Amino acid sequence: MEQMHQIVLYALLCGAGVFIGIWGWLRDVSMAWIVSLVLAVAIVWFVFPDPTPAEMVVNILDNFTLMIYKVGWTVAWFVGSLGVYFVVRYE
Repeated sequence: MEQMHQIVLYALLCGAGVFIGIWGWLRDVSMAWIVSLVLAVAIVWFVFPDPTPAEMVVNILDNFTLMIYKVGWTVAWFVGSLGVYFVVRYE
């Protein structure tokens, strides 16, 4: 469970870092949102832990829980981006 909390922190920091990096490079908030969206989906859904083939009902529930975690990690990514957005939106 502790590993899941760390991944939420990493997703939040990645979202903020990507948004700040793209915004600092291009000074365009809309492009920073687009890049952050694409990277969030690509990294969270394809790199972070995946469900395993279910052999029993318990495994199905574990997979369902992991999918809920992935949604949480994606939300954490966007919260990190949103935090930076509120800082840079009037620059």
